[in-house]
Amino acid sequence: MNKKQRNYQTMHNVVLQLLAANEPIVSAEPLIGETIDIFKAIAAQITTAAQLNQSTDTGGFTTNKNSALDAVFTLAAALSVKAKPYARKINDAVLLKAVAHSFSDLHDSPDTTGLSICTAMVSAIQPHKAALLPYKITAANLSELTTAITDAQPKTAERDVVDITHTNSTATLIDLFHKAKTTLIDLDDLIEGQLTANHKSFVDSYFIARRLNDTRGSASKEAEMVPPKA
Repeated sequence: MNKKQRNYQTMHNVVLQLLAANEPIVSAEPLIGETIDIFKAIAAQITTAAQLNQSTDTGGFTTNKNSALDAVFTLAAALSVKAKPYARKINDAVLLKAVAHSFSDLHDSPDTTGLSICTAMVSAIQPHKAALLPYKITAANLSELTTAITDAQPKTAERDVVDITHTNSTATLIDLFHKAKTTLIDLDDLIEGQLTANHKSFVDSYFIARRLNDTRGSASKEAEMVPPKA
């Protein structure tokens, strides 16, 4: 949730606490009680959606993805340093172009591009494995890099799924806050219209609680909700 939504949720909780503390007053009016039940349900849904929104924060996935990519690029850069002298010795410009990539080059490339370069590097080196043994490039090195590439690739897809979930939960929150606002506007009018005559003290306390955020529908009502200036 953003800061504004957290402020609204705080106001919701304060209002709910006040209503619970004055249950005998509000429950005596069926229309008010019914509207309070609707608002309680919406507030509970907001809490659930907010928890989902928080649990699908993509920060952790981004960190994991970056760590996986760094591992790939570190292994690839180490192979590059060892393979370049061999490529120059046999005067193989194609091989040299395929392996001549530093960690910075790979890291600064788009994720998919960097991984594609590393995959191409493994493919280019494979036919020269035996000749590269004196240069300390082994089949195990190539296998390690291939595994790291495979491990890094799912992270992007996994993060995309989480991003979609996060976006959906955010959209749900927006809809729920709109429903809460509409329900509270109805509750404002019911409380003001049905309880002012006999429970003015409670009504005043209710609107003080509501004054934590400006959520009323009309300009005149909104003006009533604005706290007086000090």
